[in-house]
Amino acid sequence: MVAALIGDELYVLLPSLMRDLTVEQFCREGYKEAKDIISPSGYGGQYCCGIGDKAEAAKLFWRHWEEWAGVENVTCEFGRFSLFPATLIPYWGSVEIKSPNVVRELSSLILTVPADFRYGRDDLDTIHLILSEFAI
Repeated sequence: MVAALIGDELYVLLPSLMRDLTVEQFCREGYKEAKDIISPSGYGGQYCCGIGDKAEAAKLFWRHWEEWAGVENVTCEFGRFSLFPATLIPYWGSVEIKSPNVVRELSSLILTVPADFRYGRDDLDTIHLILSEFAI
């Protein structure tokens, strides 16, 4: 699904997947039509393009989105925001950062991630990612 705000010269798109939580084992009976929203595979977020006032577009988009989410019984949202924040309108809720993004050039077949990026693990000096060559 895609939530969209379409203006004369400014567009906001929020691609998402909506899941029915009532089929999950952890869902209590009191939450009869509970749903959550996640970003599709990869990175997502509330993309904005065009010419116009992004702050005003954000207010309008999130006001309508929150109203819609209430009608649909959406209880939570999980997303991975784009690596390019300039392409997004400001997010309306609180954001919890789980881990930083690491961007590396993939020109070599062996990629070494610096030792100071450990995902909270003290037992790793270096993480090696082996990339396979393939032809299309």
